Amino acid sequence: NAQLLNSYGFALVANFEPDRSSNDVRPLPLPAPQGDSLIYQPPANALLRIGPKRYSYPPLAAALDAFRAAAAAASSSVGASSRAGRRPGLSARLALEEEALRRLAAALDAELKGYSLSEESALAALGG
Repeated sequence: NAQLLNSYGFALVANFEPDRSSNDVRPLPLPAPQGDSLIYQPPANALLRIGPKRYSYPPLAAALDAFRAAAAAASSSVGASSRAGRRPGLSARLALEEEALRRLAAALDAELKGYSLSEESALAALGG
């Protein structure tokens, strides 16, 4: 829709291709990698889109991976010496996954807040 709006001055509510995919993307800023990780370097943004899973799932999974890496970097800096050389237990891995999901949810909430209008703003936009 951003392309339509910039090029033609309008946007479509249901902007879908025949295969039910959408070219509309919403870049979700991802946390910058901390340190010199040779294992995973996340992209700067995840290009979220609506449509079938083959289009919508990979960017969401990439976003979750980036938030996992950020959560792992944050947790490894806390008490790393006490865990040196040991694989984290199940409860630590679950805590890490929970933290990654919490960070992703907060980022998505922050993006969605940009779309919401207060009741006052919505009434003003409708002229009422």
